[in-house]
Amino acid sequence: LKVAELNEALLLSELSYADTVDEIRNGLHNLYHHHNDNKNKPQWELLFCDTQSRPHQPSHFLAIQKNAQAWDDTLHVLVVVRGTKSMSDLITDAMMEATDYEYNVRKVVGNNE
Repeated sequence: LKVAELNEALLLSELSYADTVDEIRNGLHNLYHHHNDNKNKPQWELLFCDTQSRPHQPSHFLAIQKNAQAWDDTLHVLVVVRGTKSMSDLITDAMMEATDYEYNVRKVVGNNE
């Protein structure tokens, strides 16, 4: 199972270098439809895609999982950012500054009475 997940992650990272929105949409479609056991494979729906890189704005796409289980209360989101492919990417890479990263999530508990 872990090898299959790694292969999917590698295919998604390669898909980030696609030149058109249609290539990305088709790649996401093929990830699901080219496996023997489709019922357990994530099926991704492309929500946003920008294939043009600009300085400080790398090419990226956003997708959500369409076929999550009904009992799964987690929203599965896929955010893929392209690495260095073009001169704009190279400029973005050269202009980067190191920044501390802090991850903080507050859990809001509702009253279910």
